[in-house]
Amino acid sequence: MLRNVLRFLAGALLGALLWWFAAPAYDAFVGAAAEPILRLDARFHDADTAERGRWVLVRSAAGKFRMATLPVDQMTYNVILFIGLLATVRRPRWGRVAIAVAVLFVSHVITFVVGTESLYASGRDPTSMEANVWMMGNLFFRVVGMLAVAFGCWWWVAIAGSARSMQPAQGNALERPRATRRRRLGGRGAR
Repeated sequence: MLRNVLRFLAGALLGALLWWFAAPAYDAFVGAAAEPILRLDARFHDADTAERGRWVLVRSAAGKFRMATLPVDQMTYNVILFIGLLATVRRPRWGRVAIAVAVLFVSHVITFVVGTESLYASGRDPTSMEANVWMMGNLFFRVVGMLAVAFGCWWWVAIAGSARSMQPAQGNALERPRATRRRRLGGRGAR
């Protein structure tokens, strides 16, 4: 138990350092990945994102909508929790880790898109149904979704990944392993 706590703390410290120093570059990458999704909305067909420290600037190339900034590092801090939890896994399957990291990245892009839509919907008419839906979606992704994705990705790597390796290669999982007899040196049978 203490070993897992220490592993988690070391992983969380590593995750915090990675998040702190890599956030500006990663935030720009998240913003760039979200641009094609934002352009599906006709209002954002010429959306452009640019990193400004720990914030990402969203602007229109033709001036069709006002410029805004989003605190993307506040949307990606679940990396700290994920790396801390991942540090507790004894023998992770690296293929599963890669898929979990990809899922984490996709969740960051979706959170960025929902945050951008929420920002612009509340700027037009904060009392509209559209603004309420986008703001509730943004709140959900930032409060519940971020932690759920981190725990879900860890579960998929740690628990679901080891469940398959715990099953026997042949036969029913409920079968008892056969007892083997050992012989002592000296010729007598097992006691």
